Amino acid sequence: MAQSTAARLWLEGAMAKLPPDLQDTVALVLGEELTQAEAAAVLGISEGTIAWRMSEVKKRLRRIAAEEEAP
Repeated sequence: MAQSTAARLWLEGAMAKLPPDLQDTVALVLGEELTQAEAAAVLGISEGTIAWRMSEVKKRLRRIAAEEEAP
């Protein structure tokens, strides 16, 4: 339980470091469980842009995690 709480807190902190457009995309796709097509309609952008943003989120979260692990 403590480990899942720590993971959730880390994710919240890492997400706060993302630009607002990426935060909005993640909130819709993962938080609201919308499809990429539905999220694209809500945000008024293409489905391809949603896919790119989700890929970018993963890349940035990996980078943040790696930076925090570095001595």
